[in-house]
Amino acid sequence: MGRNDVPADGDPFTTVIGKNDSWYPCPDTASVDRHIVELARRIGHAKRKYPELAKAYRADIDLLLDRRNWLAATTQQTTEQPVTEAA
Repeated sequence: MGRNDVPADGDPFTTVIGKNDSWYPCPDTASVDRHIVELARRIGHAKRKYPELAKAYRADIDLLLDRRNWLAATTQQTTEQPVTEAA
């Protein structure tokens, strides 16, 4: 599944697409954190009975952490820009 395959109600610029074609809307760090917490919970339930599924969840968490780092970096850049005084 590529960027063009995001469901109609998802934004291709803010949606992370997981390894099993799961999609995670991530417009901000809080939403990314919620997805990571949910996937961590799922890993706990799946790791013994469905190890491949748990592995896919871990890969999705890696993708979400990449998104979180990007969001944090762009937010930091936005807040660090100097303020110019009006003449």
